[in-house]
Amino acid sequence: MLQLPKRLFNAAAVCMVPFLTALPVEAASLIDVHTPLGTIRIEVFEDQASTAYFQRRVLVGDYDSTFIHYADSSTLAGGSFFYKSCTAGPLEALPYAVSIPVVDSGLAHSAGTVALLRDSYNPDFLTTDWVINLEDNNSVDPVTGPVVIGEIVEGFEVAAAIVNLPTVSLDGASTSVPTIQYEGGSEISCDAFSQNNLVLVDMDEIFHDNTRPTNFVHSGSDQVRLKIDAKDLGLWNITFSLLSTDPTVVIQAIPESSYTEYEIYSDMTSYDAATETLIIPELVIYESDVIEGRLVVNTNVRFTNLVLRLTDRESMQFTLESLDTAEQ
Repeated sequence: MLQLPKRLFNAAAVCMVPFLTALPVEAASLIDVHTPLGTIRIEVFEDQASTAYFQRRVLVGDYDSTFIHYADSSTLAGGSFFYKSCTAGPLEALPYAVSIPVVDSGLAHSAGTVALLRDSYNPDFLTTDWVINLEDNNSVDPVTGPVVIGEIVEGFEVAAAIVNLPTVSLDGASTSVPTIQYEGGSEISCDAFSQNNLVLVDMDEIFHDNTRPTNFVHSGSDQVRLKIDAKDLGLWNITFSLLSTDPTVVIQAIPESSYTEYEIYSDMTSYDAATETLIIPELVIYESDVIEGRLVVNTNVRFTNLVLRLTDRESMQFTLESLDTAEQ
């Protein structure tokens, strides 16, 4: 686990900005699902409220650090759980409180399609839990079953490889959770099992051939999501929460949010263990909303060269020391 004082920081300078003045931009229809085994690219079908809502959850990072919690020969499922520790077990990621009315695409559950699950308590509503069909599935109940929202356009072999991984029974998730580099058999041994034995997921919305910003804040969440190069401590993806903006900006790491990052980005945040300092080259702030069944975003406010220093090791709090003027 990360040793940069427990996990690093939280929605910092964001609240100091006059908010987003650009015209809305329609989101593209591609989503990259990053896993330790590679990337699965999904094309989502537009002009659906269900699709736009799924895109919005991707945009704000709600799926990041969740794990694929079920796999069999024909299906993968994810979006339901975080995993903090063996003792705590799976933690619910997106509760059913975010359910939305079903907009049925009427599309078949053919191999490679992606669908959202219906609320088990009310099939007229969708959850944000997702499934990937690896084979044609003609037995789905059109009244209570998942609703197709997209399809895999690249990386089907990655999904197929995940299905072939060894599985364990994880109480609270399922009896068939795919694992990587775990040799403890089908049962969990807390001495040998950790978050990094799970197939962790990080999703990026593709905008006009650009992925989501490396370091970003969604205006409605008061959280900062950072991809961090911590040198000898590794690459990490971590979420931080805003504790204070007056008289100083203080942010705090959210321990259950951190997970290993598998790619190097040129504009990653850096952490210097010697000086206990975070340096964020660029922090992008945006709003998003679902309007007439489409996801629209504003992405025009950004800070550059933010410097934050660790000021409380015990609680993993960082204090903003300097930043450059926000661009709009």
